[in-house]
Amino acid sequence: MELISDLTEQRMKSMTTVLRCMKKELKKFKFSEQNDLPPNHLWLLKKRFEKRCLRGYFAWQTAVYLNEKKSGELPFLQQLPFVLEVTMTILYYQNHLLDSKHGAMNPKHARRTQTDYFRLLQHLHQYICAVFPDEDAARITASIDRILALVNEGQRLEVDFNTYESYLQLKTKRRPVFSRAAQQIMNMKIIDRYESMILELLPRAGKKAHFLRIYLERIYLTNAAFYVETVRLIGDLLGKNNPELLKPLEEFAAGFGILKQIINDTADFVPAAFTKGTSTKMPEDVFNDLQNKIITLPLFHYLTTKKRGLVFNVLKIDESSKSPFSALLQLDLLEDMLETGSIGFSRNIVERAATHLKEQAGQQHPEFANMCQVAYYNTFYKVYDHFERPKA
Repeated sequence: MELISDLTEQRMKSMTTVLRCMKKELKKFKFSEQNDLPPNHLWLLKKRFEKRCLRGYFAWQTAVYLNEKKSGELPFLQQLPFVLEVTMTILYYQNHLLDSKHGAMNPKHARRTQTDYFRLLQHLHQYICAVFPDEDAARITASIDRILALVNEGQRLEVDFNTYESYLQLKTKRRPVFSRAAQQIMNMKIIDRYESMILELLPRAGKKAHFLRIYLERIYLTNAAFYVETVRLIGDLLGKNNPELLKPLEEFAAGFGILKQIINDTADFVPAAFTKGTSTKMPEDVFNDLQNKIITLPLFHYLTTKKRGLVFNVLKIDESSKSPFSALLQLDLLEDMLETGSIGFSRNIVERAATHLKEQAGQQHPEFANMCQVAYYNTFYKVYDHFERPKA
């Protein structure tokens, strides 16, 4: 326990250091040789730097793992972590548009969000070219573009294969066709591991297990691919392209990314009354997956129970109102999810997956093992501690 405590304290200090460095870079980012970035295009980015940033810290720890001596240099401690956090902010804008979050359902807000998205992306490309040597800038820009394309492919997968309508129509094993970039980054071994872990505890899934597989592939593209691409980019910049060296780190990155997304999907059922929200998710954004009829792991479990409760009634409505659920309805929906054990099931999978990742990373890099604790920092997810504890 003392080792874990010491590592946690060390990680918190390191995350604070990386955050402080990225804030310095934010001041430089506001201006470029071509044009200035108006303050209204920076509001979400600024909010991201109000707390410790996981992806920037992950990037730095990757550099430490691959070349500790160079990890303290400006590109790996400050500039590259900053670039990845800006990329994540761009993806949040994209997600707001897709899921009608942060008021994006309003035409005026939607236009603003779209403008912020393109302006921030354009400015990021200018910044990369200004800060990094030409060869490195080309590598970084190509990597960022791959991340955006992979997330976009995952989001298309969500619309085409992961809706309630798709779940009902799943009579044949129709498979999505993945791009070459997706095939090159998806580690089927990691997806197999999660699938086996879930189906071991959910044998009644039966033929619907095929739907679960597509869900895991989808969240791999929308979240895990970001971490895997980060590992490959930093390995490339450091000249550490040995597959044997990168393999364990890529596997951890993929597993960690899926774990984070399952936590986010599970946290979607926390009523707004229990939290003030975060920079990327406001209280009015809760139950967004249910409103959009996107079947995530908790909802997949719920459907396998064949219960015809309140959640089922919401799913079967032909058209979602897209307006936030009332406070009372949110509480009733959460109660339905808790009664079926769907929240507990998802949390159990999170615990099992995190335990495996800690064991896997602890052998090579204990700081990565300790990083799994960060996964539980989701403001909404922590609320469940007041309702139940996951099974051991």
